[in-house]
Amino acid sequence: MFNLQRLRVLSEFARLGTVGAVAAQLNYTHSAISQQLAQLEAEAGCPLTERDGRRLRLTAKGEQLVDYAERLLALAREAEAAMATEEVRGTVRLGSFQSVLSGVVPTAIAELAQRHPGLTVRVFQRELAEGLDDLRARRLDLLLGEEFSLTATVGASAASGLHREHLVDDPWVLITPPSGPWSARELGELAAAPWALDPPGTPPGSWAHAACWHAGFSPRVVYETIDPMLQAQLVADGHAVAMVSGLLVPHLEGVRRVRLPGDPTRRLYSVVNAGREHLPALRAVRAALARALPAGR
Repeated sequence: MFNLQRLRVLSEFARLGTVGAVAAQLNYTHSAISQQLAQLEAEAGCPLTERDGRRLRLTAKGEQLVDYAERLLALAREAEAAMATEEVRGTVRLGSFQSVLSGVVPTAIAELAQRHPGLTVRVFQRELAEGLDDLRARRLDLLLGEEFSLTATVGASAASGLHREHLVDDPWVLITPPSGPWSARELGELAAAPWALDPPGTPPGSWAHAACWHAGFSPRVVYETIDPMLQAQLVADGHAVAMVSGLLVPHLEGVRRVRLPGDPTRRLYSVVNAGREHLPALRAVRAALARALPAGR
């Protein structure tokens, strides 16, 4: 009989590639992970890993067991959800990025407090890649994710062991100062403008840079920040132009909204570990988030 915790260690090793990374992800010591892999090999009765130079890699049998492990772990989560009480209570740890934290999450939490007083929602600001790691490690129960049309992002659409649910297509817009040389300009006219953008390594930053390149220029980024409210304030004060979520626009003052070519959107979704999507608390939080979005109101 295979131990589920050791199967989880094997699954994480297949995903992360090193014992050290698995130890960091699961909050174990390096030796504890090595010991669990060795115990799993004893249970399997065959080698599951082998040396490849200085690295450890899965054998063919190890890769085969990973497939079974992921199915068994998903079934265990389904069983957990099936046995759970239908009462909406307990704690849900929600990970989200700032544009949704500012415009959507507070509305959803307020509704949940009225509908389900026995439910507590703890909120953690996480960018998508970090949030997916926390979700798989069960440091989060629910994560909000995003995808942009022009860039490939770290997403959950093809990831195994996750259950994804579409929330809304959020229009992405250009904002300019209310007056001055950059006011009410089209995107293609802003090659010389100072920009306030997310870093290129983030999904919004990568998307904004790609949008500028498609318009024929590389943006002159003067203010690099992941804080969209700071970006908007810099625009309102006349220091920059920016691209922000349409969800934020109703909360912004002193900026001009300008349509972007092609009316691009950002796809928002929620993701949980597969097999836990039927848990009443997670269903309730997902439903409240959907209702808090403009399309759900």
